[in-house]
Amino acid sequence: MITPELKDRVLSAMVNTGHMNIELFLLEFSASLNIEMDVLDAILSNFERLNICSVHRCFGGKVNVMLHAEAHDMVRLGGFTAQDELLKKNIEKLLLELESLKPNFPERAERISGIIGGISAALSLFIRQ
Repeated sequence: MITPELKDRVLSAMVNTGHMNIELFLLEFSASLNIEMDVLDAILSNFERLNICSVHRCFGGKVNVMLHAEAHDMVRLGGFTAQDELLKKNIEKLLLELESLKPNFPERAERISGIIGGISAALSLFIRQ
């Protein structure tokens, strides 16, 4: 399973090379991180979609990765794990604020509570508890 922690490991390993342009061999790099090669490739594709890096795939499992400044920002700010934690904390805060509204606006609070419950349920599919 691709977790925020796993994505953080891959991203940190690339950023910690100290280079913006990195030549990787998927087989070797995935072995050094103790993950499957296809999982690593999926993570690199995800990083591309998030504009964290550009990836040029070559023959023989070689990849040229050009890290963008966003890669360094992501690592500096705590990575994907911190992003997920922040989202969880914000939902918890929203639920607490909603509780304080219930005495004054019970119907609206109930409706908003249902919406937040739906959002929380949907997010639980994507965020590991």
